[in-house]
Amino acid sequence: MPSALAHLPELPTYLRHYHTAYTVLHDSRGIGFSGYQPITIEAMDAYCRMQDISDAMLFVFLIQAMDVELLKYWREKEGQARGSRS
Repeated sequence: MPSALAHLPELPTYLRHYHTAYTVLHDSRGIGFSGYQPITIEAMDAYCRMQDISDAMLFVFLIQAMDVELLKYWREKEGQARGSRS
C-alpha cells in the first residue's frame, strides 16, 4: 500500500465499511502485462452477497471510484520510475 494511504484521515463511521471492503477486495485483483488490474464486478458482487449489502449499486460505485484513484496513482508512480531509469 502506498505510504500516502498508510496515514488515512479519520473516516466518518458511515464510510468505514467501504474502506474495509476495499482492503478486502484489493487482494482479489489480478496482475497482467500492464500491471495491476481493476477489482472485478464479480468480486464486488460476491462481497455484496456475502455481507448482505442492500445497495449494491452504491457499493460498486464507491469501490470503483477508490480503485480508479489507486490505479491512477500506481500508474503515475510506475511512469515516474521508468522515466528515472532512462
